[in-house]
Amino acid sequence: MVNIICNYSYCCLSGVDTKKAHRTLCKNCGDFQLILNLGWSFLFFYNHLIGAALIEIVALLAAILINGLVFYKINKTAGLLFIPYFIWVSFATLLNYNIFILNQV
Repeated sequence: MVNIICNYSYCCLSGVDTKKAHRTLCKNCGDFQLILNLGWSFLFFYNHLIGAALIEIVALLAAILINGLVFYKINKTAGLLFIPYFIWVSFATLLNYNIFILNQV
C-alpha cells in the first residue's frame, strides 16, 4: 500500500504547468517534500527515533499542505490531487503519534 501511495504522490508532483517559473517552484517544493519523506522513513524505520520522526512527519504534513496550495494556484487539478496524499500522511502521523505514546516509559 505504501508503494502505491508513494507512486501516486510522485505522479502528482509531475503534473503541473509548463511555464518555467512554475516548473522551478514546483520542483523545489517537490524536492523539499521528498527530502522530508525520506527523512521520516530513515528516522522511523532505520533509527527507531519515534519522537524525532513524529516531529518530522508533522513538518512533512505542513509541506504537503503548502505544496498542495501552491499547486492549486497554478493548476487546480494538480492541487486537488494532493488531497489523498494529505489524508494518507495524516493517517501515518496518527499512527506515529500513537506508537510514540504507547512507547513512553
